Amino acid sequence: FVHPTAWFNLEVWNDTLDDPKSLEVVDQLVMAGEASAFNACCRVFAPRYRQSTIGAFYGERADALASFQALEQLQPHDERIIITLIDLYYKVGQPLNGRRTLDRYLISLIKGGRGGKVVGILEDMVRQHPEDQGLLERLARLYTQQKRNRDAIAVLDRLGEVQIDRRQTKKAIATIERILALKPAEAAGYQQLLAQ
Repeated sequence: FVHPTAWFNLEVWNDTLDDPKSLEVVDQLVMAGEASAFNACCRVFAPRYRQSTIGAFYGERADALASFQALEQLQPHDERIIITLIDLYYKVGQPLNGRRTLDRYLISLIKGGRGGKVVGILEDMVRQHPEDQGLLERLARLYTQQKRNRDAIAVLDRLGEVQIDRRQTKKAIATIERILALKPAEAAGYQQLLAQ
């Protein structure tokens, strides 16, 4: 039995033979769901092979986006599918849909008792999209909730810079006021910014 590809990475076109996440998907989803149909008739042999990413079968990102949207419906808790879908939304210029999908996923992690992953995922998303005000806002809010004020101030400072660069004066003022509410060590500098 040669199973279909279960490799969802759009950046690396071929899987390694020993990627633990990939092996888990193949063994628990693909083999259990597809190859098990042959269990009653015979012994089933399924070779390991370097899978090609599912993205290789689609010429355009929009085609891949549609496919990953369908995959998310079939496997709504598969982290690799969801993260790839979010990444695709950003690549096709739909960051709002990316953030909506991210929000749904983060909520499902929290409800499922895996809220500890939320910070790492948001931090990674901000590293990938450092100008995205929605992501910066979410990470700053999370840090504030966790009483990580120094981290929240750093993220809010970045958010304020983005807002100033985009000439969003009112938003930048509101962000600086949020920073001041967290009582930063360098409050005088922020107060001076507000006075300008």
